[in-house]
Amino acid sequence: MNQIITGKILSINISEEKHVTKSPVNFALIVKNGIENDAHKGFGHRQISLMADEDIDIVRKSIPTIKPGDFGENIITRGLNLTDLKVGSRIYIAEAKKDINTIIPGEDLKDIVILEVTQIGKECIHPCSIFEKLGFCIMPQKGIFCRVIQGGPIRPNDTIFLSGN
Repeated sequence: MNQIITGKILSINISEEKHVTKSPVNFALIVKNGIENDAHKGFGHRQISLMADEDIDIVRKSIPTIKPGDFGENIITRGLNLTDLKVGSRIYIAEAKKDINTIIPGEDLKDIVILEVTQIGKECIHPCSIFEKLGFCIMPQKGIFCRVIQGGPIRPNDTIFLSGN
């Protein structure tokens, strides 16, 4: 990995139904087709959704009551510009205490969760409960969707990173 760009997971959110707000959890297990106990598990190429907290901050200026999961996002990050990613980009997640500088590409990634970006933004189903609750949704412009390459446990404060060229 040449340049490593790092951020943190601020929140992990799940729901038992699709098209609704999600609730924060302190631990999640990413399995081969999504997040265990989340309604989108197994949902084709949109197994896991991510949104940057920096994008949610813009909404908080108008609606300060926004909570994690209100846009239906699974993972909220801080420190990464997710919408600059391209389809096919890889996202890596490591335990907060792991020194990512010790990771050797192509070698020991067994303790690292690996996601691949499959879609940026989405068409919104109107009126979904998120749109009804908030009056709009930023997921169509700012959300990204991934499929699981390699699963494992994740927690808030874990390091999320990208490998640049």
